[in-house]
Amino acid sequence: MDHPHIRGEHPRAAAARRLLSQAFWALIAGVVVAYVFFLALGAFGSSEAGLLTAVVVVLAVLWIAHALYVARHSTQDQRLAREHERERRGF
Repeated sequence: MDHPHIRGEHPRAAAARRLLSQAFWALIAGVVVAYVFFLALGAFGSSEAGLLTAVVVVLAVLWIAHALYVARHSTQDQRLAREHERERRGF
């Protein structure tokens, strides 16, 4: 008898890990978008907040690298699931 938990992590743990990972990357994207929003409003200049600008640039580069990694390493099943979800939502 093949026990489903012997080969890998528990399904709930895997789902929780995926959820936390997605939440982390969504938060990073939100920080970058908020920075660009306030920069566009003129709340501060990029030269006035040099350290903050550098941190946001690093976060943006990390987010882009993550997005490219996910796009490149996702399986065909994951791509089909995303396509199905897009079609279900009407996108």
